[in-house]
Amino acid sequence: LSEMREAGRRGSNREIQGRHKKGHAIPLEMAISEAAPGKIFTAIIRDISRRKELEREVTEIAALEQRRIGQE
Repeated sequence: LSEMREAGRRGSNREIQGRHKKGHAIPLEMAISEAAPGKIFTAIIRDISRRKELEREVTEIAALEQRRIGQE
């Protein structure tokens, strides 16, 4: 609870793992805010699967380009 209070004061975003209804793990982002000091917290949870997929693609493309540049 104290960790949640601190996160709520900062307006914290965290990446966590969730479980899809079909059973597989999915990456999630959770934004925590403190609505009533020390009493009420709100959390918004988003599926960031597509974001993670795009980040992997960008990393792969950058690595390919680095190898290509090194070969010229």
